[in-house]
Amino acid sequence: MPLINRMGGATTLLKLLHKPLFPLKPTLIARAASTRPPLKSFINEGIPHPLVQLVNPETRKPDPPTRLDALLAKLDRKRGDYYSLVDPGHIPAPLIVLRNRKAEFDKKKAEKAAAKVKKTETKIIEMTWSIEPGDLRHKLSKAKSHIEKGDAVEILFKPKPKVPLPERGHMQGIANSVEEEMQAISNDVKKVSKGNATVITVKPSSSGTPGPGASAAN
Repeated sequence: MPLINRMGGATTLLKLLHKPLFPLKPTLIARAASTRPPLKSFINEGIPHPLVQLVNPETRKPDPPTRLDALLAKLDRKRGDYYSLVDPGHIPAPLIVLRNRKAEFDKKKAEKAAAKVKKTETKIIEMTWSIEPGDLRHKLSKAKSHIEKGDAVEILFKPKPKVPLPERGHMQGIANSVEEEMQAISNDVKKVSKGNATVITVKPSSSGTPGPGASAAN
């Protein structure tokens, strides 16, 4: 048999020897990897390394390698402290950090509270002094809806182009009426008039309760 054929046959034989008889499917490999305990489960006596390096809480740098049992002997467990493995491949020794359960609980609680706080938006509702009563009721209803959702509202009254202005007393009456109606649902209402325009700014009640006129309005 020629040399080239013998070499080729040997190569083929090696390939067959290295080929698994029952190749694992990718899904089985992924499932096996998912059954490995997560890194965060390696805490205290569950850390499988006798020699470790503690990340110094003050310098944020690894301390010299230390025996794990010596660190555990000084651990204040009553306060909620525990050691957690963070980098098992670190050289010269795996890295661990000191954590506190109460501090972690307080942090998560604060994060959840912050997530619930909705950013306040300011909605602008414009209308003219010659607005019809039906349109006025509709826009005020829209303003109340925004305030109930936690948004601030600016109600702007301004002149209508090419339309004569009503008497000033009439304009002031409309603005005062709207201001009083907004005070029934919020304790943070401000009215500012400049020239022939008036802006009524309404913010959600800081205490989370309706304004002082709510009971009268109901």
